[in-house]
Amino acid sequence: MLSKGNPTTCSAPYFALRSATPLNDATARQRAEFPPRAAAILSRRTLKTDYPALAAALLPGMRVLDAGCGTGAMTLGMAQAVAPARVVGVDVSADLLTKARQQRQAQENLSFVQADLYALPFEAEFDVVVAARVLQWLAEAQRAVRELARVLRPGGRLYLLDYQHYQATLEPAPPASMRHFRECYLAWRADAGFQNNMADQLPTLLAGAGLNDIQTVPQLETVRRGEPDFESRIGLWGEVAATRGHQVVAAGYLSEAEREQAEREFAVWARDQAQMQTLTLSSASASKPTR
Repeated sequence: MLSKGNPTTCSAPYFALRSATPLNDATARQRAEFPPRAAAILSRRTLKTDYPALAAALLPGMRVLDAGCGTGAMTLGMAQAVAPARVVGVDVSADLLTKARQQRQAQENLSFVQADLYALPFEAEFDVVVAARVLQWLAEAQRAVRELARVLRPGGRLYLLDYQHYQATLEPAPPASMRHFRECYLAWRADAGFQNNMADQLPTLLAGAGLNDIQTVPQLETVRRGEPDFESRIGLWGEVAATRGHQVVAAGYLSEAEREQAEREFAVWARDQAQMQTLTLSSASASKPTR
């Protein structure tokens, strides 16, 4: 098990160097920036595999906004499900949107717009608004959910999907270097105002946005050795160390030597010892009142 329950304290040698001053919005936004090398993680996702509750709910004719669409891999699945209705993917990253446009241009009912999730350039015009694995990277999640609700038409439905990072499990236990990296990574996130237990907060956020008929669906993503996608999925934390890890080092939460050791030892563990990984997520959805 990586960790479960309450967050642990990062005790890396460099940890004491971080400032006691609360982080400002600019720092939170900087930490949320997606490293270019990590785009492959997003591009592997599909709607059916990575958000089954939403895949089951979409019908032809629904107008959809995918907020925080990244490279548009799941957005493509949404566009295919609701065609010929309009689907718009929104992201703050110009680099990710360039990849999205290059890779999804054949889907005629799909377009992409660069925009801030706190200030969307739309009115109340979508039947479905989606934010999948996005709120975990926002320091003001309630503000964002209110904005997502604003662009829903009356009667439209908002779908949120996110992680409970403290309940992730790996069997057998990964190397101590990776457990230490993960503690520092979660501390780096938490200090920016990001919620590592965002999955647990989704119903409250939906209620705080004035939505009703709140429904939750647990989503456990378990992969076992011998399954077709085991190698790509079991390496997730190694990819985090190789990409996000450099941001954690730059912020002073651990040394580059510790990051490199975690990446290297985890790769060997994933190849030779790993048997199972489970990521814990929750989907929550709610409707906008008609009056």
